[in-house]
Amino acid sequence: MQHQHMMNFEQKVEQLIRHYPDKLKHALKGKHSEDPMELEMFVDNALYGEHIRTLELMNKGLSTITAYTGKKAPFWSHEQFLEVCRTHNIPYENKPYTEYDLDFLAQYYGADFKAFKLDPATCILAAIDILTDHDAIGDPSEKAFKVLEHRLEHFYK
Repeated sequence: MQHQHMMNFEQKVEQLIRHYPDKLKHALKGKHSEDPMELEMFVDNALYGEHIRTLELMNKGLSTITAYTGKKAPFWSHEQFLEVCRTHNIPYENKPYTEYDLDFLAQYYGADFKAFKLDPATCILAAIDILTDHDAIGDPSEKAFKVLEHRLEHFYK
């Protein structure tokens, strides 16, 4: 085994996972007590991919969005989003993205594209196209999280 001062970060993580899983578990529990939401999001993303998993996180991201009209997001409530999906038979469950990914991205694109006229159904269908784009670089279902993460980094600097 290499001495720890000669190992890079990846090598240290690999050694921790392979040889000291209990130490890793203890360290994660300690970090969890410092910032539960951040660490839970980190663990969920590592396990299941980068997705918006809570209404709270989605709304935080929406707070950074202003439409072409000058109106601030959210442009519709999450309950209204669910109702539009039901009314228009737009599936959002058991998909590679979360309902919050879909709602966030629909409002994000609706804010910028006048052609959508902030019509929720049109915006949702456009977001589905983005989240299932087979030509995308990387995992298209993670697009909403990447946009949210980028916006939060710049908005809350």
